[in-house]
Amino acid sequence: MSNVTKLAMKVERAGYTRIWFTEHHSGVDISCAVPAMLIQMVASATTQLRVGAGGVMLGNHSPIAVAEVYRALASLHPDRIDLGLGRASGAGLRLTSILRDGATVLNHTEFLASVRQIQNLTGERTDLPDIPVIVPVDAPAPQSWVLTNSVDGARSAGTFGARIAFARNWAPDAVEEALTAYREEIAKLDGRRARVILGVSVISAATSAEAQELSRNLGHDPEDAAVARCLFIGEHSLVAEQISDLYSRFEPEEVMVSSDVTDPGHRLEIFEALADHLLEMGT
Repeated sequence: MSNVTKLAMKVERAGYTRIWFTEHHSGVDISCAVPAMLIQMVASATTQLRVGAGGVMLGNHSPIAVAEVYRALASLHPDRIDLGLGRASGAGLRLTSILRDGATVLNHTEFLASVRQIQNLTGERTDLPDIPVIVPVDAPAPQSWVLTNSVDGARSAGTFGARIAFARNWAPDAVEEALTAYREEIAKLDGRRARVILGVSVISAATSAEAQELSRNLGHDPEDAAVARCLFIGEHSLVAEQISDLYSRFEPEEVMVSSDVTDPGHRLEIFEALADHLLEMGT
């Protein structure tokens, strides 16, 4: 877990604006299944970086428990805490059953109802009656984002006026339709504007050959068309160009970069090299 803090401090210096932590369970390559713990650790070690969950899986938690934790974090680190909210479990079927006591995955309606409840509990919005006061009472609200990788999920978030983080790495062919649907729905709402983070996954290295070998070692065949659609694989400069082209085409507010690379040194090299190339390109 100490590598997480070191990475956060260095990517902050490299010019990144956010770092998010996932709620994944039982993965041997996951440092911690509790995003809030990592958020507190990293936010305390950095000064400007926004730090958040990407995300909290709502079927695993009660809305009031989520609101209390992230309101407390926002009190400790004002205007720096993000709360990404997801519908999946972050676990396999057996562990999902344990986490949720046999309950099924939330549907879109149930999920957005939970999101709305959390936003009212944290004070981000005030459109539900009889919302209890939670402590600390003077805390700013964390900034919430709905995580999605589907057209229906993006459209539903738009009708609700939420910010979205769309996982292109899970649904590369759905990006255009999903963002169009989201923007069309949110345009119908007074006082709301479209806010989009587009998530990409990369495996890059100093040379294309190194990147392809690294990809194979991680279980991703770079010659597989499906893998090539979902991941940006190649030398750092080429991957930076792909990210820049994606940004120009879909015009998200931000692009969020993740990588399956587990070696701390190489992972940092990826983020620093991409930042350098993207800054040079003015992206």
